[in-house]
Amino acid sequence: MLRQEKEAFVSSVKNELASQEALVVLHHSKLKFGALDSIRRKSDGKAKVVKIKNRLAKIAFEGTAYENLSQFCSGECIFIMSDDVVSACKVAYEFESDNKEQIKIISGASLKESLNKDSIVEYAKLPSLEELQSRLLSAINGIGVKLLRTINEAPSSLLRLLNNLEKRG
Repeated sequence: MLRQEKEAFVSSVKNELASQEALVVLHHSKLKFGALDSIRRKSDGKAKVVKIKNRLAKIAFEGTAYENLSQFCSGECIFIMSDDVVSACKVAYEFESDNKEQIKIISGASLKESLNKDSIVEYAKLPSLEELQSRLLSAINGIGVKLLRTINEAPSSLLRLLNNLEKRG
């Protein structure tokens, strides 16, 4: 890469980081060919998986919310960034689970906090935003259905009572 290409690349990474909510750093060793592509496919666009040279990553992190992650840029690094903290953590955790011997979660950060491995695993085990939305909608829908049953039950039971009285009477 020429110097101008490197500067353009660093600038594009900086711009990308500005629009992201979270960044997770992973170290890898002896990663199988294609493993990076498979995790990119599995992430379904929820997170961006990139491999950047450490020196370029350190330069790109300068002046961003992720500047403190520069200290982890040593060895073979993979960066997972997303506009959703949970998605980035889920992708990183799944990637580590699929490649236990080759991948190790090191650290991460969101715009609000630094993330250690334990907090990344905790975030990864949270349900996704879509799952939470569906649970909330089903709960709201369930309340409405129960309310309608309760409202309809009063006239129905009154009619049953009147029918029973008429039959006796």
